[in-house]
Amino acid sequence: MKERMGHGDLSLDAYSQVWDQCYAQVLFVPSQSRFTRASLASKKERIESLEKRLEVTRVFQSFSFIFLLESCAISIDCQCMHFAVSVNACVGSGAL
Repeated sequence: MKERMGHGDLSLDAYSQVWDQCYAQVLFVPSQSRFTRASLASKKERIESLEKRLEVTRVFQSFSFIFLLESCAISIDCQCMHFAVSVNACVGSGAL
């Protein structure tokens, strides 16, 4: 489709800029479960949309934080296991 329409490759910066411009023009209204033009939304709908976006962001960040903690715990466990294996190897060889 890209070839037939004569489009070239977009850089990530160009794509991000277009995405941000388009995303700024639409607004999700949770009470109506639909998107609308930001310019047509009431103040109440804008606030509701921003509250929902904040809630989603907080949930995402909490999952990211939990994943980070789990990754660190796995890394620490692996390092401890490697340390224990190294100590046991040294004790078994008489080096300690």
